[in-house]
Order: sequence, then C-alpha cells, then structure tokens
Amino acid sequence: MFKKSGYPIWRFGGFVQDNEQIGNTEFRAVHAPGHTTGNISLISTHYKTIITGWWIEGKYKPLVGLVQRIADEDRKDYPTTIARIKKPGFKYYYYHPNI
Repeated sequence: MFKKSGYPIWRFGGFVQDNEQIGNTEFRAVHAPGHTTGNISLISTHYKTIITGWWIEGKYKPLVGLVQRIADEDRKDYPTTIARIKKPGFKYYYYHPNI
C-alpha cells in the first residue's frame, strides 16, 4: 500500500499537513479532531470516499455511543469535525469495526 502511495518504505513518525495530498494517490489528509486531538481522515473527492477512524455516527449500538462520548478526548471539536467530513454521496470506511 505504501509503495502504491509513492513511498518505498514505511516512515513512522512523519507529519502531514491539513489538506495534504497523500503520495501520488487521490486522497488528502484532513485534520479531524474528536476521538483524539491529532486524528485525521483521508478524503478522495475523485472516488467519493472517506476513510475515518472514529466517526460512526448513527451506525452503532447505544452502549458504543456512550463509551465513545466518555473516551473521546476532544469532544468540543466533534461537531465541527463532523460538519467538515460529512459529505453527501460519499462512501465511508472506518478504522474501528462497526459494532
């Protein structure tokens, strides 16, 4: 996967800028604080696809929602982030399983 993105090896610890293109892919990194302050989502307008780690709004059982509200370390930015990455007609993929 990294080679397809233009990186010959995994370089752990590199930082990405908001809206930075990821390698030679159609994806851009978007700062998406909420679950953690440094969380990002990967968005491709070309493929109408968003890969996000923690936003499972409306797709989880009530207990998971409660745990999410307790565990999220940046709850004040949650609504802004949702508004920023919520795009009609896009397909979403999540790092966390859909419980």
